[in-house]
Amino acid sequence: MSSQSLARYFGVIGVLIPLGVSTYYMFIETWTLGYFLKYVTGGIGVDPAAPIAAQTAAAQAFYNAFTGTGSDGSLFTGDTLFTVFTWAAVFAINIFFIFRGLSKGIEKFVSFAMPVMAVCALIVLIRVLTLGTPDPAQPDQSVTNGLGYMWNPNYSKLLDFKTWLAAAGQIFFSLSVGFGVIINYASYMKRKDDIALSGLTASATNELFEVGFGGMITLTAAFVFLGLSGTTAAVAGGSFSLGFATLPVVFAHMGAFGNFVGALWFLMLFLAAITSSLSMYQPAVAHIKESLNFSHVKSTTIIATIGTAGAFLTLWFTAGGSFWNTVDFKKNTTGSDLDLIALWISLSLSHFYFSWLLGVWHVRKDTDPYLTSL
Repeated sequence: MSSQSLARYFGVIGVLIPLGVSTYYMFIETWTLGYFLKYVTGGIGVDPAAPIAAQTAAAQAFYNAFTGTGSDGSLFTGDTLFTVFTWAAVFAINIFFIFRGLSKGIEKFVSFAMPVMAVCALIVLIRVLTLGTPDPAQPDQSVTNGLGYMWNPNYSKLLDFKTWLAAAGQIFFSLSVGFGVIINYASYMKRKDDIALSGLTASATNELFEVGFGGMITLTAAFVFLGLSGTTAAVAGGSFSLGFATLPVVFAHMGAFGNFVGALWFLMLFLAAITSSLSMYQPAVAHIKESLNFSHVKSTTIIATIGTAGAFLTLWFTAGGSFWNTVDFKKNTTGSDLDLIALWISLSLSHFYFSWLLGVWHVRKDTDPYLTSL
């Protein structure tokens, strides 16, 4: 078997990983749209006059009901059917843009979504940075100290292997490195495109939104209203707890403007999520089109069918987040992150093949004027 034939089978890993991730990522994307709709129509029922513990409990209860963590199949009963209907809308939007193709669908949507997302982020960030010290009785809970909580470095963490593992996992998933998405998009680049500039622009923009906007909004706002202990506890609970259970408490303390800020925040998250979910389906669609010589419509229909089947499992097996945590491979019985290991393997195989077996010189010598002249 030739190296190219063998690489074809290894390349399937890069197709299956984003397709598998999409089964639960689409569900998380549903939360962002659902919360946005709830805030547009009046909020999620957190009473700012109640004790902080009661507010947090109310936000957590809404999150549990909306995501069905109480029991399997609970999303298909009563008021929580709203979650299923929201998922159907999210899935339909994704498939619509995939059907339209890369240039007419995904590219056009992202060119609209990115500026809107930036405007939403700036409005929310400005509101957070102008909070000052809302409670005079708690002078330490200020915007300045909140920014310090996020930006003051703890250099001892650089010696902790878990810090590097978490950073690697974050950047792998955030930039879609190692599971087919970047390679798929790169295949549409023109020969004269500046790869280094495109890569730098993509990574810098990503970190601006995630760290510059997302981090300063969530951590600073949480610190201002919940203090050091409350923010630390929220961070320890993970990004889901911070974004969907803690921030609603923060928005409740912003008065009449709180629902507006909350709506903008979750709209921003939804736009960020859908730009990612669209990229997860594209490698699988492209793979079916090229390997089986199917039409774009037929390939998209096959992927939509697979996505629907995976989504049903995600929507039904919700007790304790069992299914999406299983697909995500987080903290399994061995204590390792299998998803990160799979990404390392996929990335290493891709690097080995393109750099050593196929060869960078072989790839570029016929197209690069400088190499051709040597």
